[in-house]
Formats: sequence, C-alpha cells, structure tokens
Amino acid sequence: MDIGQLGIFTKGESHISFYADIEPLIHSFIEDHENHKDDMKLFNDTKDHYEKTKYLNENLFANFDGLSSEKIHPMLKRCLIKKRDCNLKQILKQVDNDFDNVKRILRIIRDFNKANNKVNAFNKLISVTGKDHIRGGGIYFITQLLAGAYPDDYVVVEDSLVQALVDLGGDELGITPTIITKNKGDGYILVNSICKKILEINFIPYLEQRQLLDKYPFGLALVHNFLWHHNKFYVPKGIWF
Repeated sequence: MDIGQLGIFTKGESHISFYADIEPLIHSFIEDHENHKDDMKLFNDTKDHYEKTKYLNENLFANFDGLSSEKIHPMLKRCLIKKRDCNLKQILKQVDNDFDNVKRILRIIRDFNKANNKVNAFNKLISVTGKDHIRGGGIYFITQLLAGAYPDDYVVVEDSLVQALVDLGGDELGITPTIITKNKGDGYILVNSICKKILEINFIPYLEQRQLLDKYPFGLALVHNFLWHHNKFYVPKGIWF
C-alpha cells in the first residue's frame, strides 16, 4: 500500500520543512563519527547495526531453502538484541518445537514485498493471537527480520526511534509515541517512509558532498542509529554517544 493511500497518515510525505530542520543534526551526527577516530565508538556501533542486518540478509534469507532449526539458532543469537518485546528464549523454543511453521512465517517475511496489502501482512506478523506470529517476537523483532530480508526498504523500529521522531517533529509528521503500537501496520509504514526520506534527503547528499558515501554504506541502519542516539544521548546529554 502506498503511503498516499493511508488517509490521515500522510503528513510525513508533504512537510519537507522537517527534513530541512534536521539537517544540522545530521551534519553533527556524521561529524561526531569523524571526530572520534581514536576510539571509533559511534562509527563501530552504527556499523554493527548494519552488519547484523546484512548478516541476516546473506545467511538467513539468501540461503532460505537450506535453513534448519540448528542453523537459525546462531543466526538469531548473533543478530538479535535483547529488547522488551524480543524474548529470544521463547523465539528459539518455537524454532525447535514448530520449525515448519516458523519457516513458513519467515517465508512470508522473505516475500513481504510481494504482498498485495503490506499493512495487513504486517499486522498479521505482529498479532500475538494470529497464525503468522512468532511467539516472543514483537515489533522490534519483526522489523529486524524485515530489514534483514530487505535492507534497502525497511528500518528496524523500537520505542526510542519513534520517540526521536516525536521530539524532532511529531506534530508536523503526524507521529505520536504510540503510533505503531496503536496503529500497527499503518503506523509502521509511515515511520518507515519518513526514515527512507531522511536517508534520501539528508544523509546521502551530505555524505556525497563530504565524499564519505563509500565509508558509510549503512543505509537505513544509519537512520536508525541517528534517531536512537538522538533520543538516548543527544536530547538528555547533548552528545551523540
């Protein structure tokens, strides 16, 4: 479903002033990467997010037909960060006890871009009572798998990322802290669309201007980390890490 078909969820596409307003923060975020070359802490953190997504893409989804429960275990352990809505122990238990169904759900994620209605497909993946849900995995888990299947199309979402968008321009964008938990697929499609615009409008032109694009091939993982660090570090402390 195109974002323009989502009715009230269209503000983020039309309010270009938001992207101009955050431009200085984008510059500051990249400068902080560049100015800490001794410890590389922020750069390596951003790179790690990108590499986890890339690893899922190349090992889980690119080699889908050869998957087994034994192969999935180390993949998920390597890539999943413990979050409130990501119970790795419960997820791995379902992998062991109901592997055929888990693989069926992973196939849905692999083929997500073929879905006629992505909002409905997303809602089914996160519905805890539905047959297309992997127990123990919430929105963070599902969006990490989506990003693994389609690194250029989907951003990994968690509360801190959404809150950063609220702080940076929630009224203008039509973003609230509960936009995904309440509006589910509609909310995720909007948030994802805004993140893709941040990459396209803010990050890529600036990195090209600085001749840094080859050094930062991180795509939407860069946007994820920018928003996460804005919420966790920049707002409360005035630093990026």
